[in-house]
Amino acid sequence: MPESNQSLNPETIKLIVEVAAPVAEELVKCIIESQAKVQILLQKFDQLVLREINSAFDSLRDAEITENPETKLRRLNYAEDQLLRCTGLELNSQIGGYSSAYWVALAHFGLVTISKLDIGENGLLKPAFLAAFFAFDDKLFEFEDAASSD
Repeated sequence: MPESNQSLNPETIKLIVEVAAPVAEELVKCIIESQAKVQILLQKFDQLVLREINSAFDSLRDAEITENPETKLRRLNYAEDQLLRCTGLELNSQIGGYSSAYWVALAHFGLVTISKLDIGENGLLKPAFLAAFFAFDDKLFEFEDAASSD
């Protein structure tokens, strides 16, 4: 290894450039391919979130019009499961062209709707109402912390 006060000879520099150029080109290709794969994953995530919210609200509509109490309960439970997944989204991101805070708020609205539709035999609201409140409360503090740090 050359000492710090010695310079590399021109042949060594030429050899390094010849070897480094193809390696750098291959590295750039790998980075571009990785970025394309990340974009595909982000699109699929957006589609997944939108599908969950849409299917939850479809289930809510079905639960409202059905007369069968067992079917109604199943549809409400399904909608609740779908919406609870959407309450934990990162508030700073974009999904489907909208802020994820919009989707979180929509999910909470759906959970409150479920709690209004599914009043049990004892007249108490379903725990979905409490789940919506607690999830919103946590996200609100997270959002306030992020806003105060800017």
